[in-house]
Amino acid sequence: GRSTGTLRQDPQEAIRRTVEVVGTLAAREEVVVSAEVEGRVAHLVHDLGDRVDAGTPLIELDQEKPQYRAEAQRATLDQARARYGSGADGELPPLENVPNVVSTNAQLADAQQQLERAKNLASRNLLSRSDLETAQTRYDTAKAAHDQALASARQLRADIDSQTSSLRLAQRNLRDNIAATGTATF
Repeated sequence: GRSTGTLRQDPQEAIRRTVEVVGTLAAREEVVVSAEVEGRVAHLVHDLGDRVDAGTPLIELDQEKPQYRAEAQRATLDQARARYGSGADGELPPLENVPNVVSTNAQLADAQQQLERAKNLASRNLLSRSDLETAQTRYDTAKAAHDQALASARQLRADIDSQTSSLRLAQRNLRDNIAATGTATF
């Protein structure tokens, strides 16, 4: 024979298996975020773990200091342009039209006219040698003042160019601070 028996089902038991491994866990993508301008973070636009698209602002920097810098640079440039005899914007006039150069040029022309007159009178013995020397000294002084005014105008023009560049940089830093600070790029 055949034997008969009862089929019995054993209760199921969970088998736990633990596997220990050594390794390094790393993200698939990594992003380094930096700003082109320095400043104090005023506001975090996103939080840790938020998904953002490339170019999305992540932080907003405090705008107060960059705004003050841009305003101060604009004022300094405007002062230099005013000394040069120019308005806040537009083309700079030629060196000969700078107020100090115009003034010293008029003084030089007057001194030159007085010297020529003194030479003419001295050649006819109608003017003392002392008065002729005084006219010559006055002319030499006026010429030196005019040359100095031209040099100062050239320096002022160079300062205006430098101040203009500094203003552009301050304005760019302000724009970067407002619009493009801390953008994500993937």
